[in-house]
Amino acid sequence: MANLQKDARVCFETDQMAGIIRKKEMQSSCDITTGYSSVIAFGIARIIDEPSDKCKALDLIMKKYAPDIKENTYPDAILARTAVIEITIERITGKRRSPNADEHEPER
Repeated sequence: MANLQKDARVCFETDQMAGIIRKKEMQSSCDITTGYSSVIAFGIARIIDEPSDKCKALDLIMKKYAPDIKENTYPDAILARTAVIEITIERITGKRRSPNADEHEPER
């Protein structure tokens, strides 16, 4: 958190493996790679301190990962020690390699 207070510029990366790619004529274990999708985002981070704003952000996470829970509660003691960081994305880049790629297909 101290680093964010000194310089709010951040980046984050996320990726997803899409499958295994094997060369048609494997000669070694190094003839295997993976298909993937990858995104890198750059932006400005802001620490959210207001408890009601923290709850709104946590509600969005809960909606995604536990949609069956209709009413979320966050005890004050836990909320006080939970960091919520908002990132305003300024630039985003990505690439992917299809798991159906043949051995000569370049990465995009």
